Amino acid sequence: MTVLRRGAALFHASACYGCHRIEGVSNGKLGPELTRVGAKWPIEYIRESIVFPKANSPLTIMPAFGLGNEDVTALTVYLKSQTGENLVRGPVTQYDSLKEWKARKPADVPLTVAAGEKLFRDMACNACHTINGAGGKIGPDLSVYGLQRAKEYMIQHHINPRSVVGGSIMPDFDYSVSGLEAIALYLSSLKSLTADNAVVYAPAKQQ
Repeated sequence: MTVLRRGAALFHASACYGCHRIEGVSNGKLGPELTRVGAKWPIEYIRESIVFPKANSPLTIMPAFGLGNEDVTALTVYLKSQTGENLVRGPVTQYDSLKEWKARKPADVPLTVAAGEKLFRDMACNACHTINGAGGKIGPDLSVYGLQRAKEYMIQHHINPRSVVGGSIMPDFDYSVSGLEAIALYLSSLKSLTADNAVVYAPAKQQ
């Protein structure tokens, strides 16, 4: 895999697409648009913003993902390649491609726990959330989320995170109605207390 392709994969795997818009790639609204980031900023600025987001924007809510050096390099190269131009495609082909992308709707999925689990992985939710010891540490641990929240809350949280948690940095992802139901079914199924996740559900100690 080339460095550029690795960076493109990381852009999705780290859920960057949820916050940042790149025309033809992602439609995030929470963070700055990156369609022309490579033309706007030098490569050193882009790299620094990935490693330490507050270095160039003190008020940013973007978390530090703690990526390794090779991953930072790959993601930097990918973002530096985003100039708003495509020298391979002609303007007509590019226009048609963007028109198709803008018209695309979230896919319907089966209303099953398995489909919800797959959607959770496909949307890279595990980049921020831990389940039974595996996953990111940026967002809340979801190991026993089914014991903590009702299904209706989960659905609303995915429609508009800040409508239920003020100041939430969770992106506004696009889901179909069936996608919302399926991911809520999966999260509702997370109820098994284990040695790895019992601390998540343990009552707070008295001070």
